[in-house]
Amino acid sequence: MLLSAHHIRRLSNYLNSYDRALVLSTIKLFVAMSSFAGGREKKNVLDAFPWTMKPVAGFLDKRRKPKQGESVQVTLSRQDIRTAYISFILSFVDGTTSKAIKLAFLENKSIFLSIFTDIYQDSLQVLKRTLHIAWDGIWGDAALPLKVKVGLFMEKTLQDIARLYDRAEAEGPGEDAPADVAHHFLLAICSRPGTGICFKSRGWYPRQVNTLDISQDNKHSAKLYNTVLLHFITTLKANEDVRQQELVLKVLEACPELVSEYWEKGGLSLEPRLKSRWISNISIAAAIITLPVPAASFRISNGADFDLNPPPSERIVSSVIPSTLRSSHLTRGLKSASQLVRLLTANIIAKALQKYGAVIEAMDEAHTSLEEDDFSGAWVVGRRNVAALVALQVPAFATVVEMLQDSNRKRKQGSGNAGARAQDVEHEEELTQHPLLSETTTRLMWLYHRHLPDLVAESVQRVRLALAPLSNTRAAGPGDSRQPLGILNQLHSFRLLGELDHVSLSFKTGDNNQTVVYQMLRYQLTTPYEAVRQAGRVLLYRLLSRSILFEHDPSEAELWLSCLPSTRFHETSKGGADNIDAFLHFFEDCLLRCLKTPYKYLEESLGICSECEEATTITDVDASSRSGSSLLLYGPSTAPSPLLFTVLEQLRLKITGNHIDAADCCSVFRFLRQYLVRLMAKHPDMQYTRRVAQTIGNLVLVFAERTDEKDAFDAVVREARILRCALAFETEGWTGGNVVASTENLGNDVFAGAQADEIIKDLRSREVSLSATSIAALTEAIVHTSGAPSNVQEFLLQLVDPAFLWTSLSLDSPAGVLARNCVPFHWAYLRAGANELLRDENLAVLTDRFKSEAQQSSGAALNNMGTILLRLQDNILTSPPHESDIAKASLLILVKAIPALPMAIKLKSFLFQSPFVRHLCCSPDARYGGLLDVLFSVLSSHSLVDRQTVKAQCAFWENELTGATSQTNAIPFASSWLEFMEPEQILRCIDAVMGASITPSDHAASQVAILERSLTTICSHHPHVAAPLLAPQLTRLLSLSQLTKGRKVLTTTVLTVLEQIFPYGHNARLPDDDLLLSDMCEKVDQRWQTKKLSIPDITGELFDFIIQEDVLSTEATSIVVALVRLSLQARSHFAEWLQGTVLRRSLPLVLPALDAFLDMVSIGSIGQPERKVAPILYTMVPNVSSLLKILFTAKATTLQREHSASCVSALVRLLPDQEGQLRQACREAISAAPHSAMLTWEAVSLFNNLGTENPAWRESESPVALAVESGLKWLVRRFAEDPKDSTELLRSLGQFELLVSNMESIKAYIAEPVFTAAIQHRLDSFIVVQFTSALFKSVALKPVNINRLIQNIVQHSTFYASALDFSDNSPRSSIIDLLHALFLSHPTNTCQPSHVAPLIRIYLGTQSLPDRQLLSIFHLFELQRRISVASSISRWSASPGSTSNNSAEALTSLDASIASRTYTSFPQKRGIDVGNLAPYRGLRISHYDPVFVLTLMGTCLMDGSITAPHIWSEVGRTNAVSVAIMAMSSKDPGVRSLAITVLTGVWRGFQGTPLHERDHVLLVLNYLRRLLPSPSSSGSRSTTIPRFPTYVTLLLAHAMQCVFYPQNFLYPTVMRFLMQRPEMDIRDVPMLYTSLYSNSDDWRRERSWIVRFLADGMVSTADWTLFKRRHTWDLLATLFQESPHEPVLRQSILQVLLNVTAIEEAARSLVLKGGLLGWMEVQTEELLRGEELTWLKVYENLLVMVGLEKLEKSSAGLWKDSVSRSLITLLRRQGAIEHLSLFSRVLYRLSTIEVPAMSPLLDLAVGWLRVVEISLWSGANLAFLSSTPRVPVFSDPPHTGLSTSKADLPGRNRPDSLVWGEIIELLWQVCMTLPADRRTAGGAWNCLTPRLLIWNAMQRGIGTHGIGEWARQQVLESLIPAAI
Repeated sequence: MLLSAHHIRRLSNYLNSYDRALVLSTIKLFVAMSSFAGGREKKNVLDAFPWTMKPVAGFLDKRRKPKQGESVQVTLSRQDIRTAYISFILSFVDGTTSKAIKLAFLENKSIFLSIFTDIYQDSLQVLKRTLHIAWDGIWGDAALPLKVKVGLFMEKTLQDIARLYDRAEAEGPGEDAPADVAHHFLLAICSRPGTGICFKSRGWYPRQVNTLDISQDNKHSAKLYNTVLLHFITTLKANEDVRQQELVLKVLEACPELVSEYWEKGGLSLEPRLKSRWISNISIAAAIITLPVPAASFRISNGADFDLNPPPSERIVSSVIPSTLRSSHLTRGLKSASQLVRLLTANIIAKALQKYGAVIEAMDEAHTSLEEDDFSGAWVVGRRNVAALVALQVPAFATVVEMLQDSNRKRKQGSGNAGARAQDVEHEEELTQHPLLSETTTRLMWLYHRHLPDLVAESVQRVRLALAPLSNTRAAGPGDSRQPLGILNQLHSFRLLGELDHVSLSFKTGDNNQTVVYQMLRYQLTTPYEAVRQAGRVLLYRLLSRSILFEHDPSEAELWLSCLPSTRFHETSKGGADNIDAFLHFFEDCLLRCLKTPYKYLEESLGICSECEEATTITDVDASSRSGSSLLLYGPSTAPSPLLFTVLEQLRLKITGNHIDAADCCSVFRFLRQYLVRLMAKHPDMQYTRRVAQTIGNLVLVFAERTDEKDAFDAVVREARILRCALAFETEGWTGGNVVASTENLGNDVFAGAQADEIIKDLRSREVSLSATSIAALTEAIVHTSGAPSNVQEFLLQLVDPAFLWTSLSLDSPAGVLARNCVPFHWAYLRAGANELLRDENLAVLTDRFKSEAQQSSGAALNNMGTILLRLQDNILTSPPHESDIAKASLLILVKAIPALPMAIKLKSFLFQSPFVRHLCCSPDARYGGLLDVLFSVLSSHSLVDRQTVKAQCAFWENELTGATSQTNAIPFASSWLEFMEPEQILRCIDAVMGASITPSDHAASQVAILERSLTTICSHHPHVAAPLLAPQLTRLLSLSQLTKGRKVLTTTVLTVLEQIFPYGHNARLPDDDLLLSDMCEKVDQRWQTKKLSIPDITGELFDFIIQEDVLSTEATSIVVALVRLSLQARSHFAEWLQGTVLRRSLPLVLPALDAFLDMVSIGSIGQPERKVAPILYTMVPNVSSLLKILFTAKATTLQREHSASCVSALVRLLPDQEGQLRQACREAISAAPHSAMLTWEAVSLFNNLGTENPAWRESESPVALAVESGLKWLVRRFAEDPKDSTELLRSLGQFELLVSNMESIKAYIAEPVFTAAIQHRLDSFIVVQFTSALFKSVALKPVNINRLIQNIVQHSTFYASALDFSDNSPRSSIIDLLHALFLSHPTNTCQPSHVAPLIRIYLGTQSLPDRQLLSIFHLFELQRRISVASSISRWSASPGSTSNNSAEALTSLDASIASRTYTSFPQKRGIDVGNLAPYRGLRISHYDPVFVLTLMGTCLMDGSITAPHIWSEVGRTNAVSVAIMAMSSKDPGVRSLAITVLTGVWRGFQGTPLHERDHVLLVLNYLRRLLPSPSSSGSRSTTIPRFPTYVTLLLAHAMQCVFYPQNFLYPTVMRFLMQRPEMDIRDVPMLYTSLYSNSDDWRRERSWIVRFLADGMVSTADWTLFKRRHTWDLLATLFQESPHEPVLRQSILQVLLNVTAIEEAARSLVLKGGLLGWMEVQTEELLRGEELTWLKVYENLLVMVGLEKLEKSSAGLWKDSVSRSLITLLRRQGAIEHLSLFSRVLYRLSTIEVPAMSPLLDLAVGWLRVVEISLWSGANLAFLSSTPRVPVFSDPPHTGLSTSKADLPGRNRPDSLVWGEIIELLWQVCMTLPADRRTAGGAWNCLTPRLLIWNAMQRGIGTHGIGEWARQQVLESLIPAAI
């Protein structure tokens, strides 16, 4: 009532009132009406509100003015006019408003945007409400077009919101600051790619547009994805407000493309000066530089592969270093007098270089992944360009050096005068500033050397500068705030030294003239910081490993470093402590001496190696004679560094000359002990290590003579004892000494650390007695007081007693966890005795430590493995056999650790190539049996790498088995190695055993055992290799049957040989399920190679051998199957055998053989050679009931049911004269079987085959009809009782659907309950409803029952949900198909209004088959009832499931984009007869049906529902008028007649409507009207409307669209074209030259449009006549050749070519007269990626439309060479499987004539096929194909440009395996057309034939046994003569 015209006028007057209260109340009323009933009347309120009234525009300015002294707080509950009006505006865009209303409201977006103009003055509540609705109602509405959303939040809107940043403080208690609210909103829409106005970009890659497309002013910004954001962030005050700075950084991180632009437009002045603004600017610049590298954008869209080209170098560099910050600016900043300026400048350079390093790493990753050329690769060139640009922009390296020298000089001056000027405040500030500047400068030098090595030069001065921070080690005390900077400085110095190439170990620097190695060792041993220690360790290892001292084994340097002493428990007075400085001086002296005369010490080291080698010439007799290698191997690589002998020499000299303190001697001896314990792992035995240990023992004696300090002597003796026990692998005897340590204070936090230190010092120098409780407390104290891993490790190394050590390692507390993670593996392993190793938890600790150290260093893994092997060797050689548990436990550590490591292959090789393990593996000693079992567990016989690892061992045991000196006791050990041997080795062993005379004896039993093991191994691991070699030996193998009686070995061997004769799929079954198709094909190819295997003619003997047993095993049955397929003689034996009592006794056991027998008889057709096996067929007729009983038994396996069904089908086919008896047997079996047995896959397939081959079996009362009735009865119960159907049932329903479709008639009373149950319980199941529809077409129901079924469907609770479900396999199409069949069955009764009305809501108006069926139902209703459905159609809506109020609303609900696609690809063959559901050319299921659009427009014009001008405008915006214009080019006169009627009504409607677009609409329609013939021109009125050329109507349709969308760039061009002409020229292509060669700013866009226009308009021969008049194709061909870098344009031109070649006359003209084939051959070489598919479609069009005969006659066969060359080029490019599918069709069409290049074409296609097979899945027998909706294979030619979308590719919505099979069939048929010699000479035949057999097996039961089945039969016939 309030929305009536009368009340709206009154409300408008109220809004125009001067009374503010009245205006406010009126606005509130409008708000209430808008929200009434959930917004039901919102559309009417929107239309009724006077938006254009002048006072309305000022509502936003009317705020409540406070009285004097009053503070007014405007809230949502206490509103003023502005707030109420804002609420009214927001009501049209909130979350409850529909898409249509939002779009209608936002057409005039200025209304919505006006609320943001002064939003910065609104209250916090209003602000939150506004931004919340903007986010939730606009950005949160997925249905709203993105273009509309973005158009609302352009720069002006964002700037208005950004003004809220000025309100930075909260304006009330507990409230948020308005700035925070605005900030979070802006972050949401500006900083998340793909959300809001932040578009996803390609990082540093520019946008893919051509700059010629746009004007000169916008050329640069057009390359950006986010121009709006760029303009916005440049207006923010990032250097004044933290929030705005965060927003800028977030936007730049999300849009890296904007960084380079922001430097120029952001207003950041970066020229160095000591100003606060510059400081803030440089800080922001540094933050921008540190943004992450967009490495993800370097990859293509799928994220898997890298882009072939890098981003532009300029963009990369501008993101690394600001483009406005030049090298001169940076140099000036580094030389500034202000230290702050220098520091900030150096800091930003350092950040830039770090960013540059990250960029280089990402580019290197792309280069490596793409495997580019190291010199000319795109990414390599890009990296060089980036490096060159960065080098130009950074300061010279000399400037950095000068800065560092100045910093070091000031630091020295400051430290020298620190005492005298301690009170000077300025000096204290300098002491703080200098370390900061020094750290930054050192870091900068390191980054220069790391990332810009070409800018620096090697010099001694650089080394001195790098060492300068290391020389000042005590500049800052522990409590000094400058200490962290000094630590960082040291860390940078280590990294800098690591970048220098000419740093020498002997280089000296600093005031104390210390060497580099001394200083680095000092830091390595004294620093408490792990990062510094690790950096120093890496540097030391690098220097030592490159020196001459370790050139024999660089990894030994790591061993030396790991043995250096620690300073955790350091003292300088007592003998048990480490004197670090003294030790380092000693070590430095030894190092320098060894560097001067290394060869002297090296000769001494090698001399000991020679002595050890001579002493070990006695080798184990068994191992040496067998393996041919010495047990122990010494050489230069096993020798230690000569530095060891330097240390020993100098230690002796210093002890003898009293030049070393006793405490220092303890440090050296401790170091030597640790080193020697680790060194022994390098040697093959303990001799070398023990000789060196003896030398150390002599030094201990010398030390004992020279020292008087008892503590030092005890410590040295203790170290010697530890060394001796470790080298002897002794763990006993450490029971503790007489000294008992006090542990009473370990629980006190104050005294725990000191007492722990005292106890550890005692542990290092003497034997201390501690209890388990004391050890646990000590461990807890050490971890608590000094929990660094290095300190805990040092403590554990002092626990020599295994009980002490393993007590600590067994703790369950965090201290125990840390101890287990810190203990070195070698120490824990050597200090573990038998008791410790035999505990599972201790083995787990050792295994974890082994894996942890192996992951850190491969050298550590090899050393630890060497330690285990040495102990293993010692245990085996010195312990009794029953005490080898330590050896097994040691091997278990390796077995558990190695498989989990990435270097497992290397470790396995080291393990099995070690001399002692080779000795174990090659020894027949029974003691080693358990150890070998453990070793075997680390190997896999299926791994080629593992077999290569033990190749030597396998060769040894092969020689043992085949040699003349073979020993009986060696056979059990040799058999263990058989599975690791190569097939040839196993066969040689078999030949050797079979070559020997075997008689019953013990030795013969061993030989038979090894024979059985060999046969079992080769048959299970290498069947394809074994079969050809074992086949000739079958006779000899059978002769051994007496010796192997009762064993399955011979049976398995015979089966392996026989199976290899037949290719996979020979029995129409797959070999395995759930395999990758590539793996299956690999097996298929291997089997195919052995198909011509020859075996002796012993089938009789084999058959007799197999049937000796009463009950056949599975293997025996398989052999019978193979023999039956292989030989006529075997089939005769089988027939005789069957005539006995076999069938009655064991029918299930012989089913496979019986199936094979009948199959072979069917192939032979019971010809003359097999006449004697024919009688057996008649004896099997009585057994048909038994076969069917198995088929219908639920307990039978799937394979048994398959065999039963196959046997019954074969008997019916082979015995037509017994049909009556067979039918009777089938009827009896079906009657006795349960109903559920009829719906198994095998049963339904059998009934289908029977009904297909013999129509009599489908008659009423036939067995098939009885089975169908039984199955239908069970379906009723199934649907009614079970809520969900099984996969097996759904699979069977597909076959059952085919069965009921072929039945002549089905009883109605049986089928009707199925309909009821299916509709009631399975309406949401596509398969069930589809089956129901097929069943209904075979049943005759009464009209009343049909009406009831329709009512059950349309009134079902899930009807709309199911019918509007658009997911894959949705029931929509099957439901509508069922309804269509129901309506057509009895139209007189079914066409009821109550039946038709519900269908309106599920009708979408498209060209899809379901929608065309619904439209035909509406038409049928009109024909039957003589009632128009206009009233129902008026309720239709384009939104699924909704309705409209009238026809105008229905018409305006059309989607403009879909309507646009409809008229541009108008289906000209769509007829007016909607009852004709046959597909037509140009059908697009996602486009609107033009007949329905015209009908809807006609309804709207007739009922007069268009009552207002704006409705006419909305109608125009739907593009429905353009569809009507295009209908004038329809080939159906009825459609043209309907279109002209509609257009006449539109013309009249616009003529009388005061609309802004009226004149333009009439202009376009008048052009169309003038093309109509005059009624009086022929003297009589024409009854047929002429058909207009497509190009003419298409241009007018585009013009009509431009009228209502004037922002379209075509608007001025098209209107100018029309206004310059009085009428259209229908003999020429309009706007061809105007757009193709335009000189406007938008010339490239116009060119792209005209090419698309040419493609859309090329539909018929008449269009070709217009097209060729101006030689248009010649123009486009030239344009195509000249645009190699414009893929979009080229693709559009190809669409034109595709449409042209789809027209017969045009295709012939281009080929026969235009030289198209030659042009295409030239262009094939230059095709871009993605154009191959269209190219193939063009070729298929030409082959079909021109015709092969005409091509042959016109070119004398030369065309074949041209096409072949082009196809070969396309084949080499390869691509997806869909492309191969289309190519196979092209090749198949070419094969109908003789093409010389067919063989190479076929070979290339087969190679492509092998590539695509890699990723395809076999599909688990592909049984689901029968229940999958069949989508047509790629539409038959001619192809058009409209069918090149991905949705129309070959195999759309189809399994790839199905596409693969169709490719196989086509290529195989092509191969069959080749001459016999060429067919067998190439590899295509051998590749395709076995795959065709597999494809035939995949289709088993589907009913498509054509080519594949014929090929299978031919293959079987061809194999029989070859086999026997």
